[in-house]
Amino acid sequence: MTSIKFIFNFSWKLVAALLITLATQILIYNQLELIISFNALLFSNIFNFFMALLAVFLIYKLRYTHTQSLGYIFLLSTLFKFLGFYLFLSPILNEFYSEANRFSGFMLFFISYVTALIVEIRCLIKLLNEL
Repeated sequence: MTSIKFIFNFSWKLVAALLITLATQILIYNQLELIISFNALLFSNIFNFFMALLAVFLIYKLRYTHTQSLGYIFLLSTLFKFLGFYLFLSPILNEFYSEANRFSGFMLFFISYVTALIVEIRCLIKLLNEL
């Protein structure tokens, strides 16, 4: 499979999963009558999309040349996702959520992060089984 085709297939799976998660989050927040910032929610999903896409692309490119280091590369990509959250996303979420409601702000990131991680791991398992 060519890299463009693999990345395109992964991107569509990830977009579909994140859209379902986005709709579910909006529905749950509305049912619980919690205040939600749609811009922060959308930014969190876009942030997680690009971070997962970058991690999968990196592992895809290095799968033959660095086979014994792929686990470490995956762990480093996870570390960079969390660093990205604390450096870029957390200050934006703090603008929308007060101290008392920080849990909601964190859940905006974490739910889309877990969704992207599940899709990422499933695709990487299929990819690495082909080696």
